[in-house]
Amino acid sequence: MRTHNAWAAVIPCSMVLLALLLGATRGPFYVLGHVDPAYQYLFSSLAILDLTPPRHTDHPGTTLQTLGAIVIAIKWGWASLHATVESLQTHVLMNAESYIKAINHFLIGLIGFSMFFAGRRLLKHTQSWLAMAVMQITPLFFIQTIISFYNNSPEPLLIAVVFALIYSLIPCLSPLKPPTDTEQRRFAILLGIIFGFGLATKVTFYPLLLCVFLLPGIRNRAVTAGVTLLSFIFFTLPILPRYKFMVKWNIAVLKHSDQYGGGDVGLPTVNKLVENTFYLIDKAPMYFILLAVFCVAYIHLRFGQQVPSDRKSRVQRLTGLGLVCMVTQLLITIKHPLDRYLLPTMVFSGFISASLVYYYTKEVLAYQKLAAANRAIVTSVAVAVALTGPTAWGHMKEVVHNRKVARAIIDLTQKDHCIPMGSYISVYKNFAYWFADNWNAKRLGPTLQAMNPDALFYEPANDTFSNFAQPITRAEVQTILNDGKCIYLQTTRKDLFDKKLVLEEVPREGLAAELPLYELKGFQNERQLEKS
Repeated sequence: MRTHNAWAAVIPCSMVLLALLLGATRGPFYVLGHVDPAYQYLFSSLAILDLTPPRHTDHPGTTLQTLGAIVIAIKWGWASLHATVESLQTHVLMNAESYIKAINHFLIGLIGFSMFFAGRRLLKHTQSWLAMAVMQITPLFFIQTIISFYNNSPEPLLIAVVFALIYSLIPCLSPLKPPTDTEQRRFAILLGIIFGFGLATKVTFYPLLLCVFLLPGIRNRAVTAGVTLLSFIFFTLPILPRYKFMVKWNIAVLKHSDQYGGGDVGLPTVNKLVENTFYLIDKAPMYFILLAVFCVAYIHLRFGQQVPSDRKSRVQRLTGLGLVCMVTQLLITIKHPLDRYLLPTMVFSGFISASLVYYYTKEVLAYQKLAAANRAIVTSVAVAVALTGPTAWGHMKEVVHNRKVARAIIDLTQKDHCIPMGSYISVYKNFAYWFADNWNAKRLGPTLQAMNPDALFYEPANDTFSNFAQPITRAEVQTILNDGKCIYLQTTRKDLFDKKLVLEEVPREGLAAELPLYELKGFQNERQLEKS
């Protein structure tokens, strides 16, 4: 057993170290794109602690919000034991990055534990260290999995949930003994709980609900369906008053042709679907490679001349189910082509790969060919890592560089003693708070305003200025400019502002020159100032 534990812990421990390294390299969450959704989920967790339904419920993501609330409460409680600290809400807002990192580290730990226990159980049931290693390492072939490690979003939690699902399904591949009726019923209940938790984490988990067909008998499947519904309701209790919005939003996403429920009712055009498919192939080539491998393996299992056996039928069934899950996920994602939506079946593909390795090394290959087969599998894994490695390395170099560029913009703004005006994916920290609070029905506005009295924001969609607590008139903004204070706006979408604001590019050099930075000089229509 100790040997099993040691082998099963190698890849999870390496993954945890890699994830922590990536997180440290990434820098603050508020820099360049990580605001969404990290700060939204932080504010949603605060809402749960205030016994208020979170407003960010479209995924729905409730499990992450609830676990985040637990982490926040523990971290704040621990700090309170060792020093006099502010109220929970104020302390979290003053140390937002620290709390987001704590939640992220908790998620990384969950992934490590779930990967370890799934690997240990697979090794116990199959006695194949190679199958276990393939199951654990396959998800790391996808850059989407690696990116999710250092973000505070539903994706890291989904990885842990899928490994929990794999843990529960391992006896379907290689049972230690025939299950009794009671054990099958317990399995049906466990599967329902995992399904409910997965759906409450993110609706992209839904293709894996097809795993219910691994259960024998309609009665067991009905039990799983009932437990799935009940557990989903239980895990989403904090957003119960928001159910109507959640259902309406998801129906809109299904019905309309564009992302996030936009566009006309119906499917995108054929040309758009083809374009989306090639986009996904470019972003996740390993997904399509594995799909092809699984197709060939299933055909060989189904129509080959192998000697019939219980192991063969189990692997064939799992491979066929895995193919259906992956194709289902792909077909829906083609309509809304974001590669991270494929993540649940990316992780699950590790279990299918392990099943095939287990079958072919144990039953198909002759003993004298087994060593060669093992070498071939290890070589394939090494090649896959070599293909993924440069992409991951290039991505991390870009992340590090972007962090330095953002830091240069922030330092320049402080050096010039200018007011940073947050708007539309800005590098300024105040924008992170403002963006998240807008999603949170502006519940924390007064507290944030007291912490940041000079805060200034501009919303180009409705042409309004505000601070955290209330709107600001153009006359008040003009007064700031008349007093000789400068206002800097960092945005990559100047086109959104050109018809409304007079912006002048700020002279800068070095890293700061790589991002656009503008100084507010006035308004395009001065008569609007007189009216205000």
